[in-house]
Amino acid sequence: MNANLANKIHPKRLNQLNYYETVLDYIQAICDKAGVLPCELDAAAFDFEDLGLGNGTFRSTTDSGFANPHGQITIRNTGTPGTDHNQYVYQVACSGCGHVYGANGSDIFERKCPNCQGGRTGLVL
Repeated sequence: MNANLANKIHPKRLNQLNYYETVLDYIQAICDKAGVLPCELDAAAFDFEDLGLGNGTFRSTTDSGFANPHGQITIRNTGTPGTDHNQYVYQVACSGCGHVYGANGSDIFERKCPNCQGGRTGLVL
């Protein structure tokens, strides 16, 4: 991805909230011009840069880039404790409408978008 961008993204800094939000704004502007949903590009970037998979195979529902049957894509672990026992809040995005919300890691496999699929309200990110 960095080979095609004017501003290079440093994957190891993406866990810093301010840097992540700056990169996300940059990616959203590019996606808007290209007509692509930002959540799809965001998930692909995490998959390729952080996991090095790039082949569409995922180990679990909490891996960045995982998509459940309802089109909800796991973006990242926020590191914030979740509301379920021993869970963390994960940033999840809807591949249909682009809505971004938080979910317990244990819920990702069954989540529906709260914005366009009538799913439960997401957790605070």
